[in-house]
Amino acid sequence: MLNVAVVGMGWWGQTLVTLIKKSSKLRVVKGMKRNPATAAEFARAQAIEIVSDYAEVLKDPSVQGVVLCTPHTLHTEQIIESARTGDKVVVR
Repeated sequence: MLNVAVVGMGWWGQTLVTLIKKSSKLRVVKGMKRNPATAAEFARAQAIEIVSDYAEVLKDPSVQGVVLCTPHTLHTEQIIESARTGDKVVVR
């Protein structure tokens, strides 16, 4: 089981959290959104922590990979940052 953080908890990120819950290979342990309050209720219902800082996600030792649900213009920088920490990256 790989513990992942979903980065970008808008509609698509929340949809992926729901789908990943059915996986036997991935477990969502954290979510990230610039304004966590807008996804707080969803995060509570899914029993995941939600934060506003990508660096905090990457520093979390329980996070082994990230699923990027952010605008494409942010992907290159986010992938590079994630690779520096050794986390695996899935871009959707």
